[in-house]
Amino acid sequence: VLWQLRLACHDLKKMVYASASKASRILGALCNACLIASMLSGCGAGTSTTGKPRITVLVARHCVRSTPEDGIFDIPGLSAYKDYSKSDWPPFGVPSFHCLEQGKQIVMATGRWLKEHADLPSPVQVVADDILRDKTTAEALLSGLSLDPKAYEVSSAPFNSAFGCSDFTADEAAAAINAQIEAIPMPAEFTEMIARLNEVLQPPLQAAKWDQQGCFWNKTSRFLEGTCAGASGFMERFLMEWGGGMEIGWGRLQATDIPYLLQLHSWFRQIMDASPTLTSRRGASIATSVSAALKGRSGATPNVTRIFVGHDSELNGLNAALGLTWKPSQFPVNTTLPGSMLRFDTDGETVTISYLHPTNYSHTGDEMGSMTSVPAVISGLQTNTISLDELQKRFAIAVDSSCGNVFAFNETDAFPPPMHPDTDTLTLTV
Repeated sequence: VLWQLRLACHDLKKMVYASASKASRILGALCNACLIASMLSGCGAGTSTTGKPRITVLVARHCVRSTPEDGIFDIPGLSAYKDYSKSDWPPFGVPSFHCLEQGKQIVMATGRWLKEHADLPSPVQVVADDILRDKTTAEALLSGLSLDPKAYEVSSAPFNSAFGCSDFTADEAAAAINAQIEAIPMPAEFTEMIARLNEVLQPPLQAAKWDQQGCFWNKTSRFLEGTCAGASGFMERFLMEWGGGMEIGWGRLQATDIPYLLQLHSWFRQIMDASPTLTSRRGASIATSVSAALKGRSGATPNVTRIFVGHDSELNGLNAALGLTWKPSQFPVNTTLPGSMLRFDTDGETVTISYLHPTNYSHTGDEMGSMTSVPAVISGLQTNTISLDELQKRFAIAVDSSCGNVFAFNETDAFPPPMHPDTDTLTLTV
């Protein structure tokens, strides 16, 4: 795949520039020659000379965003972040769940990176969930791609269960969560990680035992509660502080601490949001919509890039439906970072699946949009490549069809007139 070759060359040339050896310079020259040859053979600029279509589907999580000031399910009666820390939490400066300014800049830089390195087929079609942070993310991404920032559709269909889809009973949900905990046990390192969080929080007396609440399913709230929930919430906020360019944990955490400690949040999401049983209904729409999007377009120009801009729950749902495993170099397995995405590439016969994530939230300028790609390995295959027919069969088996909306992208390059009044006043610095 040309985009993977470009990415490999980009990384190799960075090493070449840091080395003065003759061998390094030769490797760099060979890489350039290989890339040029590939482009001359007709594989560049989103085109194909094989007669097969080139279809890319991206399922992206939105920007780095603010968190609400409450929502901690640890000690009963203590739900606010401020209940658990000696110091006041620094404000994000925007309403809850809105993109941070640096979060928007990261997404735009990601768009520029994708344009330079990802070899996306043209045209590009985008749909965003009908939530402000998703629409903001779509506009920032399109701006970075040098496309019309208003040329996207808004629909909740691929991100929500179909009308009439029945939810699981409290007992069914409890059984599914317990099965997920059995399948993915809490890592032994959590004791050490939670002790480190305790040092950072310096909790007041009322929350002194926040780290001794265990981890249990509450049938009434239908939420996993206790220390595991508190630790997940705290780590998500520290991650957003890092991505927002803020001081992390009152200066008691460094950016280099976050990838390791983020296991507390990633594990929690794997339990809560990646249960194959629960996502068979809750994640049915994104699975059926991706399956349909991979069929491409009819007509003379079947090539297309289709982008879904949603949430980490979509990544977790696809993870569960296909039994995917991705291993970012410094971040936890199956993490769902802000601005990250699952990428599906198909020629109409086979599909290759990858996970792309921001390389380092500490980067500045264009480098803040740099992405790292790793294979998303499919359960039972030990590879990230599968036939399109088999992928669609797996999707069909994994989901409850009565719960899945199928979002249909336009069959032409044209978009409906943009109507996004709630984002018209957003300022995106290009």
